[in-house]
Amino acid sequence: MKKNLLYLFIIIVSTSFAQQRKGQLYLTSDSKHDLFVSFGLNVPLYSTSFFQELKESNPDFKVLVEEYGIEFQKGITISENTLNTMEENAKQLHGNYDAVRKLRNIFKIKIENPTNSRLLEVGMALEKLDVVEYCCLTSLQPIKPPVDIAPTTANYEANQGYIQSNPGVNMQYAWNLGLNGQNIKLRDVEYGFNKNHEELADANASLASGMTISTSATEAYTEHGTGVFGILYADKGSYGISGLAYGAQELILFPEWQQSGYDRINAVSQCINNSTSGNVIVYEMQTTAFTSTDYVMAEYNQVIGI
Repeated sequence: MKKNLLYLFIIIVSTSFAQQRKGQLYLTSDSKHDLFVSFGLNVPLYSTSFFQELKESNPDFKVLVEEYGIEFQKGITISENTLNTMEENAKQLHGNYDAVRKLRNIFKIKIENPTNSRLLEVGMALEKLDVVEYCCLTSLQPIKPPVDIAPTTANYEANQGYIQSNPGVNMQYAWNLGLNGQNIKLRDVEYGFNKNHEELADANASLASGMTISTSATEAYTEHGTGVFGILYADKGSYGISGLAYGAQELILFPEWQQSGYDRINAVSQCINNSTSGNVIVYEMQTTAFTSTDYVMAEYNQVIGI
């Protein structure tokens, strides 16, 4: 059961968001956006000539492509080997791998003069096509992370109410059974974390290889990750707090906001791409909905929620 947790998570999230997905396009802010399109599972995307064939068979699609100068780029950058493994696990668990196949059907749209209004126009026009499952706009501006609701948790295990049962997660029960995360590898998609924090300095917590934390990410962003790392992985010692899975093998950060820019979907893709069966991915981020100050869980964005 434990070895299939990563793939089970993807299936559950995909199933939860499997309702009608058209008509939900919205801009999260005045900043620049990327536009993604998801084609239906009945579309033969394994054919390298698919887009040319679709232009020839669908006049409306051809007009859109030519009017806006549309180019299609692979939207989810998970490797073929990882996708194949995920499909095999999904089929064993659930009898089909449609939830993983959806990842192959997502493309990033590139157009001439990609203003927010033009991207919204293209998305709405594409959603009128039967072959399109939905379109989704994602902000290229870092989204404010969740914050603590006062009063904040004190730095003592006795004050960590979430360790106990009702209304906690009853982690104490697992600890009493000798279960504290041993042999488990953790991953977190965040903005950053403070490796020099006294609870993390000696822990096997690190930044994903080849990735960077943007120097523009202030403490208001990166310290959210420090808090999450602490809740998960803080040492169960004589001071501070105790991490729920303090005995885990490692905890690796996959940052959304790198020196190269902000790209939430890439961070999630790289996290999955560098994870294997049994790894646990934590994604405790939010996004905006309807207005730039209405915050909801990150999976409200359709590409993230897939």
